[in-house]
Amino acid sequence: MRALALLLSFFWFALAWADEGIRLAPGFGVQKLSAALMPNDVWPDAPVLCARSDGLLFAGKSNLWRIGAHEGLLDAAVPIEGFACSEAGTPVLVAAGRLGPLQGRLFVPRVPLPTPATRISGGAGDSLILFETSAPARLFLFDGRQAQLVATFTEPITAVTHAGDFSIVATPTAIWRVRPGEPLGLLLPLIEMKPVVSLAVHPRTAEILFASEDEIFLLDDGRATQIAAGLGGTLAVMQDAIFVADGKRKGIYRLFATSVR
Repeated sequence: MRALALLLSFFWFALAWADEGIRLAPGFGVQKLSAALMPNDVWPDAPVLCARSDGLLFAGKSNLWRIGAHEGLLDAAVPIEGFACSEAGTPVLVAAGRLGPLQGRLFVPRVPLPTPATRISGGAGDSLILFETSAPARLFLFDGRQAQLVATFTEPITAVTHAGDFSIVATPTAIWRVRPGEPLGLLLPLIEMKPVVSLAVHPRTAEILFASEDEIFLLDDGRATQIAAGLGGTLAVMQDAIFVADGKRKGIYRLFATSVR
């Protein structure tokens, strides 16, 4: 906890005020990470951010970076196609259709993805979730050795996260709760809403957060409350802040509560 407090304190002093045009719900504030903290890499089309106890990890086009450091975590450039951290914090990359862990400063490609439309997300413990972005879309749990098919959707899967042994899955029309061996649970119909590009679960409150490219919502007890507009992208949640890698605005933002909720 002390290390996390020091990390958040570092970010507090290193952040610059966010761009104009971002609208927030009452009780929230936002700040943008300064250019001095950003990695020297090309932003990918779909940026990925991972929150760990030792900081934020960001995957660029050719290297993996710890925000605030100016040296990539890989010894050699890699054409990164995907990135995720398991709950245990293990970084996993995808390149040339194969996934593998980061070992020291080397990417070790091991397992071919089932299809070119397969993406990865962090799972419980040291597992991963594999999901397909074209219909019919399959959802797998991957323990590092075997992939277990959990569900098949008639629509593309647009985003996935986990909450304990449940997976939280977004499709173009709904957000679902998925658990092996159980029927799908509808959490929220997505009527007249922009496509969900990221999901996250708050580690302290267990509330579900989801984002489009331009909005961020809090999902609680079957109701979605917009907490930000003019801001969106990939979410990474720590105890006291939500970090957002916004691909449209090419910036990482810190969204935080200004009052006790």
